[in-house]
Amino acid sequence: MKRFILYILCWMGWFVLSAGNDYSRFLHHLPFDMPQLQLPDIPGNRISLTEYGGVGDGITLNTECFREAIEHLSAKGGGTLVVPTGIWLTGPIRLKSHIELHLEKNALLIFTSDFWSYPSRSTFFTEVFYRQLQSPISAYNESDIAITGEGVIDGSGQDWRPVRKNKVTVDEWEHLQRKSGVLNDAGTIWYPMADDVQRYARREENIIHKYNTPDEWVRLKDYVRPELMHLYHCERVLLQGVTFQNSPFWNLHPELCKHLIVDGVCVRNPWNSQNGDGLDIESCQNVLVVQSTFDVGDDAVCIKSGRNEAGRLRGMPAKNVVVEDCTVFHGHGGFVVGSEMSGGVHSILVRNCKFLNTDTGLRFKSNRQRGGHVSDIYIQNVYMCGIAAEPILFDMYYQGKSAVEAMEDALKGSMETIPPVTEKTPKFDHIHISDVHCYQAGRALLFDGLPEQNISDITLRNVTIHAVEGGVFSECTAVRMEGVTIQTNDSVPLKVYNSKRLTGNRVICNGDRIAKNIWVKGNRNEGVTINDIALCERESDLWKYCGQVAGFIQTTSFRNQDYVISHYGAQKNQNITESLKAAIQACHTDGGGRVVIPKGEYYTAAIHLLSNVNLHLEKGAVLRFLTSPEDYLPVVVSRWEGVDCRTLSPLIYANGQTNVAITGAGTLDGQASRDNWWSWKGRKSSSEQNTEAKVGKDKLLWMEQNRISLDERIFSVNDKLRPPFIQFYRCNRVLVEGVTIIRSPFWMLHPLLSKNVIVRGVKFDSHGPNNDGCDPESCENVLIESCDFNNGDDCVAIKSGKNNDGRTWNLPSRNIIVRNCIMRDGHAGVAVGSEISGSCYDVWVRDCVMDSPSMDRPLRIKSNALRGGVVDGFYARDIRIGECKQAVLRLELQYERVQSGPYNPVFRNIYLENVTCKKSSYGILIEGFEDRISIFNVRLKNCRLKGIQTPELNKIVGAEKVEFVNTTFNNKSIE
Repeated sequence: MKRFILYILCWMGWFVLSAGNDYSRFLHHLPFDMPQLQLPDIPGNRISLTEYGGVGDGITLNTECFREAIEHLSAKGGGTLVVPTGIWLTGPIRLKSHIELHLEKNALLIFTSDFWSYPSRSTFFTEVFYRQLQSPISAYNESDIAITGEGVIDGSGQDWRPVRKNKVTVDEWEHLQRKSGVLNDAGTIWYPMADDVQRYARREENIIHKYNTPDEWVRLKDYVRPELMHLYHCERVLLQGVTFQNSPFWNLHPELCKHLIVDGVCVRNPWNSQNGDGLDIESCQNVLVVQSTFDVGDDAVCIKSGRNEAGRLRGMPAKNVVVEDCTVFHGHGGFVVGSEMSGGVHSILVRNCKFLNTDTGLRFKSNRQRGGHVSDIYIQNVYMCGIAAEPILFDMYYQGKSAVEAMEDALKGSMETIPPVTEKTPKFDHIHISDVHCYQAGRALLFDGLPEQNISDITLRNVTIHAVEGGVFSECTAVRMEGVTIQTNDSVPLKVYNSKRLTGNRVICNGDRIAKNIWVKGNRNEGVTINDIALCERESDLWKYCGQVAGFIQTTSFRNQDYVISHYGAQKNQNITESLKAAIQACHTDGGGRVVIPKGEYYTAAIHLLSNVNLHLEKGAVLRFLTSPEDYLPVVVSRWEGVDCRTLSPLIYANGQTNVAITGAGTLDGQASRDNWWSWKGRKSSSEQNTEAKVGKDKLLWMEQNRISLDERIFSVNDKLRPPFIQFYRCNRVLVEGVTIIRSPFWMLHPLLSKNVIVRGVKFDSHGPNNDGCDPESCENVLIESCDFNNGDDCVAIKSGKNNDGRTWNLPSRNIIVRNCIMRDGHAGVAVGSEISGSCYDVWVRDCVMDSPSMDRPLRIKSNALRGGVVDGFYARDIRIGECKQAVLRLELQYERVQSGPYNPVFRNIYLENVTCKKSSYGILIEGFEDRISIFNVRLKNCRLKGIQTPELNKIVGAEKVEFVNTTFNNKSIE
């Protein structure tokens, strides 16, 4: 009787499974043709695991119980295996056709962490030997299978996965080290097994090259982690209601399956789990994913179709996939296509989903090895918030980094030598994104295509994004925006590089419908139109953009209230350090204003400015700085020649302040001389022995090379690192205007990691060692105008960090304008580098006079293969040079005679127009590498250079596309 009742209940359950789950409602109004989904055919046989000796105590291993129960059901034609309430420990489970695994509420199925319980499987594909452990749940070439219920399936992934030190707390890291396991040589990754064999395996790809027999390979099995569930070449599959969590590798991996339904499941992995994908749908067709939640350590829902040549030869695309009513709480990407998409991806619909606190939202990724065609993708009604990087990302240069790690590593497609299109070239087109909204993202969007095969035919309709940085389109064709709103802190909310037929209607950026704040750059743009305004870069447009940038720079504004230092006890010819400190604090506390230094001479130690404070020197006021190094303690966070450290305070310093200024007609006197600060530089003796006091410098460089933390890079008086005169560190809205600066210990004005900086009408006069005038470093939106430079080193030197530190920060200097200035003396008038490891984009120099027999090079860009960095966009116009010592323009890739190194610097798009010179040794010196091209697009137009002394007018090495247009050297036309 009991068996009869059980049979009736099973039959009723099958009826509900077959008829009650009407998934046709999710297939209405699809933008592509898709057949009706077929549910699995599960017979009415129903058994409990306990009938085959199963014990749910969390101790007994039930592997054989599961195997026997599944074999019994299979022999009877199929049915349902019920896992009751309890904790069921087991080894791998292999499902068979017409079988449903049903977990009752409070059933917890845990897979053993005994690695030897999981046999290996292998396949040969395109002569690549591929090994993987059997997944905890698997099915191969089966049909009509289901996993249902309200229970939890746990893969014990904590005993399989490596853990990176930077992804756990200090306590968690110490706990891991107390367990069995091993650290890598660098001490940054913990592996669960105390064996060093992993160095022979390419773990990320799970492809073993050194071991070809099972006996050899068995030594590597600990490092080839299985997916929690792998369904291969199966048809009619249902996953419903169950929680899948804590996988060793990817969580759910259906491959080459048809008629797959994922309904109401919960997929969980720790946020920091290595390769902890949620659902990876590979080369599957007719798939529905609905009403499910994902909280994982890598991509949440990911569409794949094979990798590189193997995927292309297999030629099985992912096709007809609908993802609806799903929520992603964490993951590298909410919905992802790629990067293993070599077999193609077509006819995908994602709608009515939410992505919360993911690294990216919609993520499309590939690279030049993948090949494959992705088309007919439809995204509708997606809502996001707290996206760390981009809510919409197309990355055709994917190399395995997470989106956050790669966030600043974009726009690599602006190369000058474009490779041909081959079967390895990926193609993305016909992608339609509508009604997508995001609140709080790192960058609005990034479309980073390939120059040889643009991302094409993309529609963005009714999209709103709130982000810190603006959006970027690079190497795109036929992108259409309709009703797109971007609200960002970026002064340039949209940037377009080398794109064609990019159009926008009803596009609003930062509340403005006018396209003036949208950049279009590159020499391959065509038909870029936003809000009926044509924007397509021509050479003549570069200066139009320059004017726009100047208009974007946010200016300072101060309350109309003066704080005169005499009211705080300051007296002429006295040390007024404490009076200045009190006045600055009072001004800041009250909401801002001017701290006024009246006419007269005063002395002070270090000054630290605060937000909303304008330090104003009246005409006739001279503020002299004390020369005892102890007056510049305690140490502060800074950079010294591009390297991060804690060192003596600059004479005037601001850290993390907003709306700060130094103004007036007075003088700032650092009182540096050979008797104090300058002696720290050292001199060459008569025998030319270098006696430079550089112990501190050498120590700092050693720390940088060995990646010693900033907290340990402490440099005090005995280290003899001279401080800059004025430094604004991580500040926003800065003004320095009208003052005269003399006798600086080191660099004179050093805006660092700052934005919206204006330097206007300042007189720089100091001829000590390393006395650069103004050095914007890793800054954005800087205007230097109407200044007078008389310096012992470069007048203006633009930088972005040195070596490892510059590359780690990866914050380029960008949007730098130098205009209407006089450069009376200095090593260079305007230089970029050599500390340029973080790169530099878009420098404009115009209407400047440079004239000195000791000025080596009026215009100079310098780096080497230890520095690296990219300089893209240096534009000089209407420059009058009287006399210079060496060359009007020098591009130098072997600075300091460094001829080799691992970081290849690149210079491109260097344009000079209307430049005149009366006397020089060379016209231009372009000194690249003899064995490769790293300098691209140098153009001199309407230039007149006279009095060139050397017979060899130019020296050009390692450059491509150097052009002379209507340009004469010594009155002779240069072609």
